[in-house]
Amino acid sequence: MAAPLLPAALGPDARLAVEIAWGADLMADPATWTWTDITGDVRQDPGISTTLGRGDEASTSQPAATTLTLDNTGARYSLGPQSPNYPNVRRNTPVRVRIDPGDGAYRVVFQGGAVGFTPSWNLAGTDATVTLEAAGTLRRLLQGNTPVISPIRRALLERSDVVAYWPCEDGPEATVLASGLAGGNPMTYSGAPDLASSDAFLASAPLPLLKGSTFTGSVPNHPGSGAVQVRALVEFPTTAQATAGVLVPLLRVYTTGTAARWDLYYEISPTSGNGLISGTVYDRFGTVLADTVGVGYNLNIPPLARRWSLEMVQSGGNINWRFSTITADSAAAGYTNGPVVTGATVGTVVAVQINPDGILDDVTVGHISVQNAQTSLFDDLAELNAYIGEVTFVRYRRVCAENGIPELVLGDSTSFNQPTDRMGPQTVAPVLALLRETESVDQGVLFDGVSAGLRFHSRRYIENRAVVLTVSAGDARLASPFGPTDDDQRTRNRVEAKRAGGSSVVLEDATGPLGVQTIGLYDDSIDVNVQGDEALPLYAGWLLAKGTVEGYRYPTLTVDLLATPDLAAAWLALLPGDRIDVTGLDQVLPGHPEGTLSLLVEGISNEITATTWTGTARCSPYDTWRVGVVATDTGDTGAYVARADTDGCVLAAAAPAGSTSISITTTSGPLWTTTADDMPYDLEIAGRRVTVTACSDPTSPQTMTIAPSPTALPTGAPVRLWQPARAGL
Repeated sequence: MAAPLLPAALGPDARLAVEIAWGADLMADPATWTWTDITGDVRQDPGISTTLGRGDEASTSQPAATTLTLDNTGARYSLGPQSPNYPNVRRNTPVRVRIDPGDGAYRVVFQGGAVGFTPSWNLAGTDATVTLEAAGTLRRLLQGNTPVISPIRRALLERSDVVAYWPCEDGPEATVLASGLAGGNPMTYSGAPDLASSDAFLASAPLPLLKGSTFTGSVPNHPGSGAVQVRALVEFPTTAQATAGVLVPLLRVYTTGTAARWDLYYEISPTSGNGLISGTVYDRFGTVLADTVGVGYNLNIPPLARRWSLEMVQSGGNINWRFSTITADSAAAGYTNGPVVTGATVGTVVAVQINPDGILDDVTVGHISVQNAQTSLFDDLAELNAYIGEVTFVRYRRVCAENGIPELVLGDSTSFNQPTDRMGPQTVAPVLALLRETESVDQGVLFDGVSAGLRFHSRRYIENRAVVLTVSAGDARLASPFGPTDDDQRTRNRVEAKRAGGSSVVLEDATGPLGVQTIGLYDDSIDVNVQGDEALPLYAGWLLAKGTVEGYRYPTLTVDLLATPDLAAAWLALLPGDRIDVTGLDQVLPGHPEGTLSLLVEGISNEITATTWTGTARCSPYDTWRVGVVATDTGDTGAYVARADTDGCVLAAAAPAGSTSISITTTSGPLWTTTADDMPYDLEIAGRRVTVTACSDPTSPQTMTIAPSPTALPTGAPVRLWQPARAGL
């Protein structure tokens, strides 16, 4: 049964529950798991600790974790058959910790899988305990380093009509080319191909160059369907691979039908120098049944990387056939129908050869597939193009789904018109590396520990976020340790943004308060797998803005929920990417800047015992996430309206404390607005927040009506917008 949680503070209905899902099918929907309450076995000393998220804005989330001690009387949590829970006391058994602050609704503060059940006894052997350590999904993903299969390989393996398949992604020392199908025959080769040497196709691991070798693959017996399809990825170089006018076979297919051999030929036109394709059909005695003339496919003109297809379909007593190619980016596609092969049968494929005469040299070949169905060459275009242009959260969801990882996205806007919304190619990399790429491109936060699997809060979730928790420092509601840190941990005044295989952009703040000429060089770089180079200035500018924010940073914020039980519900609602506001700091910390302090939650920890509950948020400044929005036509004075700041403005005359009007002089650029519909707005004058309710005089100096100033404002003090909204990604 769930245990009461600090009833004297939170009330009699507050509950803490620790649960475990014995025997859960980790491949099934987590909603089907059956949870067993083990709260009664949790030792109150040392209590329960939970943590999730990242340490700060410069790091990535580490696996969520919890540690607790369980009473192991009766060997309930022991490994082996002595446990009544055998054989389910094992790694990755789901564990969760939930809290109901007294309103009847449980919130998850940790969910993950058991890492280990470590036993312990006192010296007399009369007190048996187990330390249960559990972690989120990220821990398991961090342990593995095996790359996911390439996009085009996954596409082919998901098809039910593929009867033979050779990816040709083998390593440089391979002596055969492994089948991509379980139990399939390997493809043999003669000669000396240059294996794993070509990066011609982004959708694949490195492929071989033929170098005069011949590949031969035996196709296992399979049911005939009246349709045959053989495809391969092929890239010819710009240089000719044969003497002009000479037919060189690239692909040869043997079948059980009376049309027993099918050849696709490569040829260089003697007149145009263009790369041509032609096809010839033979019977089992070598007699030509049908052929085509060479058709111009611009094989030696970029884009060079293409998918080739040879398709044959039985139609009564005849065979319809064609060959076609399509470029990886689908910019160029074409097909040629061969003459009908009359009075013949297609049968099934028994063998496939690549470069049967051993003539072709610097030609890339891979992902050779045989299918017993005719499909569209356009079916696998997204995979063939390595998903270039895919929206960030769509890739995140797809990669999770392909690897059996439950996921959730918040902030997945329906508008994706920014260059920073779309990704570059999905390469062959470990699953976590692919997911981290989406996090880097989006600039959101990926974390675990609040549900099964992973969670992603996009930048749109974080931007202009409403306050989730407000803490009043003046009411002594903050717990130690809390205080500002003044250091250079987040300072960056020169940033380079780079794209793999693309360009780079460097932006620098030279003369600002944290500029290179002011405090010296603090440089950094970011690699983003974004679709196009036009996004790079946006990333460089964004990180430069984050790296040149003035003021203190507040690494952590701690609350004592025993002393402040009214904060419990809001505290439990916090997640990475949420916003905390701290008010009244200048009232309790002499010399602290006035105004509300806004913090971005990066990570969250809890320490819970029978008599205490403290929560700690790891934080970074929120200010850079105040992103400007376009105002509506009338009456829009919201906090995030994108107002133009001054190019130069000072206070024309001193204003004593309590003043309700000021005179300001614009020294550079346009004057301040006098339109009543634009009011009110806030200015920063001598470090103070001043609210303007009206502005007269269309010429400088201008008179502004303000809310009473609590302090005197000196002549010549700089005047600018208070917390101006920034440009987002």
